[in-house]
Amino acid sequence: MRSDKDPEYLSTLERGLSVLRSFTREKPAMTYAAAVREEVIDLFAAGADIVQLDEPYMQARPEAAASFGIEALNAALHGVEGSTCVHIGLATRH
Repeated sequence: MRSDKDPEYLSTLERGLSVLRSFTREKPAMTYAAAVREEVIDLFAAGADIVQLDEPYMQARPEAAASFGIEALNAALHGVEGSTCVHIGLATRH
């Protein structure tokens, strides 16, 4: 499983952020979905029983996400073997 202290993981995130800044919203969403898919696969390979994805964008900006949100979410889970769940919404503090 990757760690935020792993230099390879950090460089992957940095490359991903660079890509996100250079494309339209749909292209980075699909790029991010591919990275999430890799992480989900890694989590199951490391022994996770279930993986939850938190997706606040679709709730926060439904109009913008309507054209590609479900496609990106499906791409993130395409071919993944294991139990998954998706939380769509924002966490709030009281």
